[in-house]
Amino acid sequence: MESKYDLVIVGAGPAGLAAAQYGARANLKTLVLEELAPGGLALVIDKLENYPGFLDPISGYSLADTMVKQAERFGAKFLSTSVESVEKTAEGFTIATTEGQLFAEAIIVATGAKHRKLSIPGEDHFVGKGVSYCATCDGPFFKGRRILVVGGGDSACDEAMYLSNLSDKVTMVHRKDRLRAQKALAERVLSSPSISVIFDTVAEEIMGTSKVQSVRLRNLKTGQIEDKAFDAVFVFIGSDPVTGIVPPSVLDENGYIATDERMATSIPGLFAAGVLHDGWKTIRKSIILVSLVILLPAPAQAAGAAAGFDFWRGGFPSRGLQSRSLQSRSFWTFAPLALRESWARKEASKALDSMPDEEILSQIFMVGYSGTAPSASILRWIAKLGLGGVKIFGWNAEDTEILVEAVAKLQSTALTNGSSIPLLVATDQEGGWIRHVKGATSESPGNMAIGATRSRADAWRAGYYLGKELKLLGINMNFAPDVDLATEPESSIIGPRAFSDDPRLTAELGLAFAQGSMASGVVPTAKHYPGHGATILDSHGALPVVQVDPATFARRELLPFARLAKAGVPAMMSGHIAFPRLTQDRTPASLSSKLIEGRLRQNLGYDGLVITDDLYMTGADSAGGILETCVSALMAGNDMVLLSAEPEYSGSLWTGLLARFRKDKVFSARVRKGAERVLATKLVRLGPWGRKGLVPDPAALTVSLPDSKAQIFFADLAKRACSLVGPSRTIPFHPTGRFLIAGPIPSFVSIGKAAYPNSEGFLFSGGFSGADASMEELLEFARIVRSYDAVIICVGNRTGMEFAETARSEGKPVAIVSVLSPIWVKSAAWASAVVAVYHYAPICLKAGFAVLTGKLKAKGRVPLSVMR
Repeated sequence: MESKYDLVIVGAGPAGLAAAQYGARANLKTLVLEELAPGGLALVIDKLENYPGFLDPISGYSLADTMVKQAERFGAKFLSTSVESVEKTAEGFTIATTEGQLFAEAIIVATGAKHRKLSIPGEDHFVGKGVSYCATCDGPFFKGRRILVVGGGDSACDEAMYLSNLSDKVTMVHRKDRLRAQKALAERVLSSPSISVIFDTVAEEIMGTSKVQSVRLRNLKTGQIEDKAFDAVFVFIGSDPVTGIVPPSVLDENGYIATDERMATSIPGLFAAGVLHDGWKTIRKSIILVSLVILLPAPAQAAGAAAGFDFWRGGFPSRGLQSRSLQSRSFWTFAPLALRESWARKEASKALDSMPDEEILSQIFMVGYSGTAPSASILRWIAKLGLGGVKIFGWNAEDTEILVEAVAKLQSTALTNGSSIPLLVATDQEGGWIRHVKGATSESPGNMAIGATRSRADAWRAGYYLGKELKLLGINMNFAPDVDLATEPESSIIGPRAFSDDPRLTAELGLAFAQGSMASGVVPTAKHYPGHGATILDSHGALPVVQVDPATFARRELLPFARLAKAGVPAMMSGHIAFPRLTQDRTPASLSSKLIEGRLRQNLGYDGLVITDDLYMTGADSAGGILETCVSALMAGNDMVLLSAEPEYSGSLWTGLLARFRKDKVFSARVRKGAERVLATKLVRLGPWGRKGLVPDPAALTVSLPDSKAQIFFADLAKRACSLVGPSRTIPFHPTGRFLIAGPIPSFVSIGKAAYPNSEGFLFSGGFSGADASMEELLEFARIVRSYDAVIICVGNRTGMEFAETARSEGKPVAIVSVLSPIWVKSAAWASAVVAVYHYAPICLKAGFAVLTGKLKAKGRVPLSVMR
């Protein structure tokens, strides 16, 4: 990470993003620091109607995404980090962050505001259980329910109108005798048949048991108190500026940053923008945001205007230099100029004109290697011709120290050959039980746990922290997020890898995960297009056939991919699943031009990189063998072919493809298009890493892996994701007597025995493979159960439920910890308690037992509609 900048902007809300555009356009070396996703509070706005330049309403999410791309187009850089302190020095400012120390000549503080709370009894207790500060985030969970909105300003009225589309039982309470919102907005609220408004009234207490059930209201004029039934409370009573990083000397009596007309504070070089400076108190309209941030610090302006100012001191050429090409130089001659994908595509196209056929063809290959060390043949291939990418599989990655040496050797070989084109180094690190890189990396609860919290921030951080650890290992591409739907929750191949069976929730969480991954510097890959969730078959061993009609497909399987395509996710993986009602044949999607070139490219307008799933999987088999499978995949619209077994670059597959490339003009054009996208992706996504950044340092692993903040976050996520299933009448679960802790893995037994000291363990066979329990083992288990007073069972499949039912048949109180998909405990309403934790990692099992013992309250909600 570079450390010196002309301008550092802290905060990436609309004000910070606008400032980034103007700073970068002024040829200032500009960096934006943001702890979470860029966009700030704009991210939770469903429809923004009063922002200049948009005839139709636009979502805050889309606006923020566009503003980020604008800033990046001019050269602004973004870093996801927390700012710990800011210190004024003679030269400028020293900024301490969680990623290290930075130096800036000037700073714009644009940290925005946080939602103000009511500070009444029950508010904090019911957050996530009916209390919310974001209608867009949580409103869909209360369709048709009784909703209370507290507030009377623009935000409260906007959110009440949004909620009125979900329920006709919306009530607003406001402490004044009239709404404070803009007149037109207030009139819309008052005329809505779905919204009733109670004036001169405040909320005094939020009440319920496990969730919100009622709110105590008090009339300020009469003093009358009334308890009214509500299922949700949405609070919109204003916000407070976030100014913790600035000295108290620059704050006014209300806690805002005091500025002059140029947004300058009393500290030279320190500026403020957006809702946290004192001028905002009199403006209060988002339409003014852009005009507030265009005045940049005079010293930085002068530096930016100086003739020949080389603000890309880290090796990036000045914007005024003539563009240089791969035609006569290596990748690194022009890689630093890769600020825009459109530019990168043009440069990649030029590069192909001067590359030999063999080098062009090599770029469309992503291959695996056997064992823990790359073979001599794959290293020869890379050294002689280059290669598109290398896939790290689980068999390569048990030991991270060995893995990092292997990746360093592979990438170093690529960077020292003729054109020095780096490798895409990819793996499957989805989180949860899909964790190909083990060793010293962090364990995480997985996608369905994120679905249980329904939090985009959780999804973003999961993508970020998983990517951050991969980057230390030199892995620059992650085959994640998995945005398949849990349409068939008994699937042994998808299951808890899905966020949910809700396509809209999946789309939002998948996009946030992808953005977090990009913030870490790792390329995300949405998979498995066009959806692997509606089948119990595994495409590793068979071709799944999904009989879905076009209308259902469009609103279900396709929706998450359409959303991510529109947002510009850099890569997608095509899956080996047949959709005969869409294609009129049983061609797997990965080999179907109708689904890739037609529906994905033409209909959805997706122009990013498309990579096949492993073509050696049974689901991709074709009559002509692997050669014809590769040809079909490329002709269908894929840009790269993934092969888990390394082919010889001089073998029959290679020679057959090369011959076809030289003789078949149509095939040659398709390969060139794929290679162009591969090169452009490398320019845009790998160029900023720099040569040194792409080659991992083995010495850094001992102090950096696992990432301590990642472990804290994932352990917290595991706790917040815990979900009660069914009645769960006996929480805490504390029957008297002796306990039996039974499960298919030793960690469940050991963690259970620690939580329940007066217990014994029982390991049953089968793991989570799905094989049925033998009658002999079930009979033996029944005999053992009779000696105990209560049983706690781990259920991750049908086998686990067979053991739970056996314990029940013996008349014992039974508690269940559900790991993986909770579909297996759907019929376990008879159990004393059922807790879903979504993964069998120790952090998840510990959280599950904490719920059973009453030390932790389950706040998650099972994200499967069939479980409600």
